[in-house]
Amino acid sequence: MFAKLRLALLLPVAALLACGVNPAPSAPAPVTSDLSGDWLAIVPIPVGTTTLPSPIAEFTGALQFSGSSVTGTVRALSPTFPNPCVSILQDLQVTGTVDASNHLILTVPISGGTATISATVVDSYTYFNNGTWQIVGGACAMPSTQITMAH
Repeated sequence: MFAKLRLALLLPVAALLACGVNPAPSAPAPVTSDLSGDWLAIVPIPVGTTTLPSPIAEFTGALQFSGSSVTGTVRALSPTFPNPCVSILQDLQVTGTVDASNHLILTVPISGGTATISATVVDSYTYFNNGTWQIVGGACAMPSTQITMAH
């Protein structure tokens, strides 16, 4: 009898306590498990034109994700042939990071300058991600430019 009475008294208290509990939302976890592999970052051709406003049209290659670290090798392609600032056959080493908010930042030494590629990777199932790249210094220097990255 006391067990039933105890249960009858504890159920309303448990219900009241449960109603006031709002778990704090957790930060999104970095999505790195399915991201290693082939990547492409391209400059879209502006509407109303037929040429790209940059010496580099795309970076293409393989990236490896390990925790928050990213490494890889890419090649730079130009909108003109031959590329005036870097050979299509030159392997360019990539290093970078992806943070807890899934913001990807890559650094690529290129022809005496440095390219910085930045995009937010939404999740491992979103293959197109908007971002920017900029090349500071060297023969391929260019201002910050809108890009699309694909995996």
